[in-house]
Amino acid sequence: MRRPAGPFLLLTLFAAGCGGGGSAPQSPQKALRELEVGDQYTVRTTLTVESTGTPFQTVRETQMEVRTRELNGVPKLAITVITPTINPGWLIEYEAGTGNQLQIGTDQGTGAFAIDPPIFLEFGRLFVGASFERSGERNLRITRTITGIESVTVPAGTFETYREEIVQSSDEGTSKTTQWVSAELGIAVKSIYVSNGLTPDLRPQKTTSINELLGTNIAAN
Repeated sequence: MRRPAGPFLLLTLFAAGCGGGGSAPQSPQKALRELEVGDQYTVRTTLTVESTGTPFQTVRETQMEVRTRELNGVPKLAITVITPTINPGWLIEYEAGTGNQLQIGTDQGTGAFAIDPPIFLEFGRLFVGASFERSGERNLRITRTITGIESVTVPAGTFETYREEIVQSSDEGTSKTTQWVSAELGIAVKSIYVSNGLTPDLRPQKTTSINELLGTNIAAN
């Protein structure tokens, strides 16, 4: 990627078949493609919330584009939601020397603020066994591990991917995300997020979010 001044994912993020298909032979390390200004991704999200009563489910499509934004006067890449026009975007930085993707801020449309320390988003080099662990306030604990290589079919096509497990726990509850990351695209083509927590009135609540890639429009090199 031709970066703006300063080192940046996609919120890995962030893909019609079922996710996590058959295992493929293990391959050597692969560098995660760095995002380019103008890259576009369309994602379908199926969100299910279960508490007492009937589960609530909604399906939406989101189009995102890689743009540039300024943070403290320095241009950075930003994953920007352009349809629907909500949640303006996330500022991203590539960690020097590793290529790891870090979220360093949130663009609110009228400016941006830094996240300190940055949120780790994705490994710069993908290989089975790669792992990352972080702890924080309110008994926060996050672990990320690449557990295998799998072929995954989503509406956008069939991809060889690295399966990644992300487990998070804190005083607010627990969550687990399984995502399938394409080194060639630089993003997760599918992810399944499951969290268990409490409603504001302290009732148990389970949230499941399934994201699938519908299409891409990758900027020319």
